[in-house]
Amino acid sequence: MHPSYPFILLNSLCIIVGEGVRLAISLDALQMQASPLIVGTLGSLFSAIPAISSVASGRWVDRAGASRPMLISALAMAAGAGLAFIWRDMAALFVVSVIVGAFENLFLVATLQVLGRDETPGARMRNFSVLTTANSVGNFISPLAVGIGIDRLGISATFLMLALLSLLPALIILSGAIAGNPRSARPEPRSAPNVGTTSASHPAARKGGALGLLRAPPLRRVFGIAFSTSASILLYMFLIPLYGVQLGLSASWIGTLLGTFFLSMALVRFSAPMLTRFFRPWQLMLASLSASGVMLIVLPFTNNAWILLPISIFLGGSLGLSSPLALSLMSEHAPEGRLGEVLGLRQTMVNVILTGVPLIAGSLGALLGIAPVFWVISLMLVGSCFVARHQWYSPR
Repeated sequence: MHPSYPFILLNSLCIIVGEGVRLAISLDALQMQASPLIVGTLGSLFSAIPAISSVASGRWVDRAGASRPMLISALAMAAGAGLAFIWRDMAALFVVSVIVGAFENLFLVATLQVLGRDETPGARMRNFSVLTTANSVGNFISPLAVGIGIDRLGISATFLMLALLSLLPALIILSGAIAGNPRSARPEPRSAPNVGTTSASHPAARKGGALGLLRAPPLRRVFGIAFSTSASILLYMFLIPLYGVQLGLSASWIGTLLGTFFLSMALVRFSAPMLTRFFRPWQLMLASLSASGVMLIVLPFTNNAWILLPISIFLGGSLGLSSPLALSLMSEHAPEGRLGEVLGLRQTMVNVILTGVPLIAGSLGALLGIAPVFWVISLMLVGSCFVARHQWYSPR
């Protein structure tokens, strides 16, 4: 087994817990007759702390390694899900959203830093392809399990199961049972950066704070695309439960729509290394953006679950390809010794929009309905294509 794979497995377990709690909280709030604005606020709270802490988290991981952040994150997520089991009140959902969202993000930043340090030729593309594929599988399992769990066992028991599952990564880390014990996983000195147009050699990227990284054109372009695609994926996750409840779908059906979305994403991400042999990375990303934008225009005109199902599958495939490509490009262009900071800045940018947009989406949903929110996402994706269209022939 490759040394990176145990870390990927642990991260996927945390993804199952984190995204399971996110869906359970949305459905729990809707069962309590919460408005779309309240549901949007809960979704924003998942990203509120990561929006202001991801860069600092990346710097911490750069200095201390992955072990402590991973262990603390797993324990905190277990405590958050356990709190939702014990404290059955709307106020608890707000607290749990903050805790689970913050530490799910911290675990991901630590995992990305571990994988990005592998400088073997082709390793980063492989690592991030496997990571995003595994996370998509986790996202496929999570909504299905949560939807069935709520329908069969009740929402309280579902929170308890998620809390117990979150303890598993913590126990594995403490036991030292995985190869390459993360307790010794500290950043290694990186080899000399390639000369040329990479961000590592760009003078603007070597100085200044985290925002100084954006002065380097290669990183700035990759950040822009990653911002649009990551936000679109997570906004889709937020909107589908609202749209499903509006259509009268069961929790199991909503879980199925989200699950197939992520299963399709996993299959496409698994094939990413092969696709990059035939197409340039930016060609693949821009094609996925344009296809997703068109499909999101059509989605609100669909009120049949059996038609929504293939739409979710298509969107999962088209949106899913961009993440491993963007992560690989970020790692290639990261300045020496600042990989964790670059990946933390990515998480910050994603979480900034995710903090504000669910509130806006919830407000628009309450005033105008869900359809305009889907169309806003579509415009964002198509607009990103126009902004980055000159990258079509870029080799990386």
